[in-house]
Amino acid sequence: MFLMSGGQMPDPNTWDPNIIYSTRRTVLAPIVILAGLVVEIIAIFKS
Repeated sequence: MFLMSGGQMPDPNTWDPNIIYSTRRTVLAPIVILAGLVVEIIAIFKS
C-alpha cells in the first residue's frame, strides 16, 4: 500500500497524469499486494 501513496501535484492548477498513473502505482503495487496474498494462502495451506 505504501507504493500507491504520494503523488501530490506540485502545482494545484496543473494536471500531470504521469504522476498519478505511474507504473509504480498501476503495475508494481498491485503485483506486490497479490504476491503477499498468495504467500499468506500458501502459508495457511502448509500449516
